Amino acid sequence: MNASWCLCPSFIFDLMKNFLLVVLFPIYSIAQTAGNDQQNPLFSKTLYGITILDGQNVFAVGENGTIARTDDGGKHWLIDEHAGGSPSDLYSISFSDHLKGFAVGANGTMLKTSNGGGTWSQLKPMTIKTLLAVRFLNHADGWIAGYDGTMFRTNNGGTTWLPESTGTMNHLWTVSFANATTGWAGGKNGT
Repeated sequence: MNASWCLCPSFIFDLMKNFLLVVLFPIYSIAQTAGNDQQNPLFSKTLYGITILDGQNVFAVGENGTIARTDDGGKHWLIDEHAGGSPSDLYSISFSDHLKGFAVGANGTMLKTSNGGGTWSQLKPMTIKTLLAVRFLNHADGWIAGYDGTMFRTNNGGTTWLPESTGTMNHLWTVSFANATTGWAGGKNGT
């Protein structure tokens, strides 16, 4: 089933970016004030994406294949540099449930965990284009967006991914869905 796409004005995504800054800044502050006054190695790497599973379980991805996770609301972080053996920058992370998650990044890098982030494995690349966003709506439906209008979709929890036509060659930085057939992608040049 193909999804319908809306190419929205860029001001909507400017609002979203400002919202994320307001939401993410307190997370950084909470992690720094939760008995963590010394420089935390987590913050020595540039972080590009974050997902919150619940009040305790949070994952962040960033440069050089870094995946950081906490299961105590940010008091302690486990950091996996070069997760899944990947040295590539990771830009986004999303989970279909508390165990199965995906991280995407530079040059088509795609990592998967089936044990809640305990270990990550690198999947066979579907593209060499940089992947910038991954989002799951539920346990089955998920999307990946990236450079040059790249879009992939799964309806079986990430077992298989199929390419989707977006009608643009602009980089897609974010993707979000209201349901399995209605979604939005935003990116370069007001896409």
